[in-house]
Amino acid sequence: MFDEISEGEINLERVSENPSGTTLPAGVPLAGACSSRETPLDIDAMISSPDDLALLDAFAVRASGIDVDLGEAGLIDLLDTIERDKSALAAVQVLATVALDARTRERQAAAGTGIDTQGRGVGTQVGLARQEAPDAGRRLLALSKILVQDMPLTMRALTRGAISETRALVIAAEAQGLSSALRPKVDAAVQEHPGDFTGEGVKQLANRVKAQEVDPRNAVAKAAAAARKRRISFIPEPDAMMRVTGMVPVEMGLIIAETLESAVATKVAAGDGRTRELIRVDEFFERLTGAKSDHGVPVTINLVMTDRTLFQSESEPVQLQGYGAMPAAWARWIVTGPKGESTVKCWVRRIFTAPRTGELVAMDSHKRIFPPSLRQLIQIRDQVCRTPGCNAPMRRIDHIQQWANGGPTSAANGSGRCQACNLTKEAPGWSERPVPGRRHTLEITTPTGHSYRSTAPPLPGSS
Repeated sequence: MFDEISEGEINLERVSENPSGTTLPAGVPLAGACSSRETPLDIDAMISSPDDLALLDAFAVRASGIDVDLGEAGLIDLLDTIERDKSALAAVQVLATVALDARTRERQAAAGTGIDTQGRGVGTQVGLARQEAPDAGRRLLALSKILVQDMPLTMRALTRGAISETRALVIAAEAQGLSSALRPKVDAAVQEHPGDFTGEGVKQLANRVKAQEVDPRNAVAKAAAAARKRRISFIPEPDAMMRVTGMVPVEMGLIIAETLESAVATKVAAGDGRTRELIRVDEFFERLTGAKSDHGVPVTINLVMTDRTLFQSESEPVQLQGYGAMPAAWARWIVTGPKGESTVKCWVRRIFTAPRTGELVAMDSHKRIFPPSLRQLIQIRDQVCRTPGCNAPMRRIDHIQQWANGGPTSAANGSGRCQACNLTKEAPGWSERPVPGRRHTLEITTPTGHSYRSTAPPLPGSS
């Protein structure tokens, strides 16, 4: 639903303003809480209105237990009330998120951190605290700023439980491409008739926000910006399948679709016995790789298994790099084929694990840079970025304990990270250390002193 969002700088002076000319909600006294960098943010004051505290107190009472004698109608009422409570709590999270960013920037500015790097890592901390991926934390941070700074009416609706957190974030996300001066106009237009939310789905809501376009040039700018974020993703699915999905400009998508449909029509007219969907998928593969779908392509795949799985027909699952766990029988088929002769035309690198521990054979290096073989071993072990909750592909292999501080170039002291998390771990106040255990584990400590552990996923042979 949301594209990746960077951690923008909060304008504390603008937070105190009310550009729409409407009355600020009692639960969001922004002028008193965020008027300047010299005024410390007071979360208690930001949620201290009687109505808001009553909501939180009522939530605590309801969370203590459920009266099973309520009956069906009473339980439905309870579900509805709790949903409103969740929205009020989400509003508190929004305020706390913005306050964390402001305080972090104040501390970093006092320490001499350049303005371009102030706030780095805040989104990751938000994600860790909320048990979300770092990218989700950065998204929540950016949208929280928009709600607090520029969309007071939507923020009020969230605080009162009139809309859900999901809907509030959709409104903020759709307004993100607008300037700060134009967002309050969209906020006022969308919230002018609150009854419109009744029965409206998330996609309909997003379309309604888009319809409030106040700057005709913005649509062109947003389309150009979105085109620069075109991407393709490969997502593992059950039963040895993989979902290929992407985001491309509309003209590219229409051309791809028309090309495949034309190929399908030609094949069907020639009497091809495959279904239209099978033809479409096979044509997509063949046109992309230049190889026939039933012959494969000359690539190498890494298959992690025990010797027992390959030679003794054990049922221990295997690990396919880039996919995940696979059934043992499938591994034997891909290596030897159903009749002892592989039908898969690709190189298979079989990587064995130690008995009982499931550890890969490790190696050390005396160099600062991880050599290719060691990098590959860490990539196979870690599979994705090692920041808790982040499932992004690895882009960097880096030292856990920094080389400059005596950290060795070894499998135990190496970890895989995506580009964003690799930059975050180098920010002031962040530290990491390896933790002994059955599987490779590292501990991440944030600038606030909170610690989170990341353990590598189990590999075949683990007992």
